[in-house]
Amino acid sequence: ATFAPDSREILATGILMGLLVAGPLMFCTAIFLESKNIDMTATLIDVQFTTNAVGLTLSILAVAIVLFLGRDFVYRCSLKALVALYSLVLFVYEALLFSVRPELNKHYCVAHNESEGRDVMSFFIGWLGALGQLLTFAMMLFMIVGLRWRRTAAVGGSPEDEGGLKNALWALLGCSLLAVAPAFGTHPSTITETCAKVEPKLGA
Repeated sequence: ATFAPDSREILATGILMGLLVAGPLMFCTAIFLESKNIDMTATLIDVQFTTNAVGLTLSILAVAIVLFLGRDFVYRCSLKALVALYSLVLFVYEALLFSVRPELNKHYCVAHNESEGRDVMSFFIGWLGALGQLLTFAMMLFMIVGLRWRRTAAVGGSPEDEGGLKNALWALLGCSLLAVAPAFGTHPSTITETCAKVEPKLGA
């Protein structure tokens, strides 16, 4: 921050995000260390249920904040517009993960295990997960480009028009197409473990 005053907000945000990520990781680590002599699959299911509940709550909060900030938040800046779209994608992803838990919807796990993870819902959940990861990289790119524009304006230049929602929608389309490949080639994160206790067993 001393040598790059323009980066103070980014550093502060990075520290805050690091603390938010560290909390759940320490929680999961404590559970696994405590569960050394018990069924680890059951422990993973419990951890996944907790993280799904927290993720769904936070995604609802993120969408609510975007709606509260209104249209100006979305239309003025490409990065902010992409953050709004990212919040919506995470909300749908977490809602689907929560809805297919065996405690709430046993039929999904039966279909997942019988099709060996090749059912439509598993593909869609995997696609949303990959889309969220790709949107994270897109937001980093938008942030770098946005910093360059601001610095150009600070030295008397004429910054380019960011494009607002239009650029964010193009980024969403590109990431959506790229996310198809990993969705076809992988199973959704932790879904196999979540459905491990449901008959018929996967691969049986």
